[in-house]
Amino acid sequence: MAVEVQSAPTFALGRSTALFPAAAYFSFARGLEYAVAPDDRRFLMIRQVPGGAPDELIVVDNWFEELKAKQRK
Repeated sequence: MAVEVQSAPTFALGRSTALFPAAAYFSFARGLEYAVAPDDRRFLMIRQVPGGAPDELIVVDNWFEELKAKQRK
């Protein structure tokens, strides 16, 4: 949502407008549901793709140390 903001002579909120439909995006119980680019011009959101592959998350811990060890061999 975007909201018109008036800052002078007093702070006031105006009309709100939906920027885009967000019903298809995941909502997590904890943490952020989206990320905003530093320039405030883009959003990163998670969306489920119908018929897509099962969700998979790969976490590589200590990858830099593993890379150093492989370079020594």
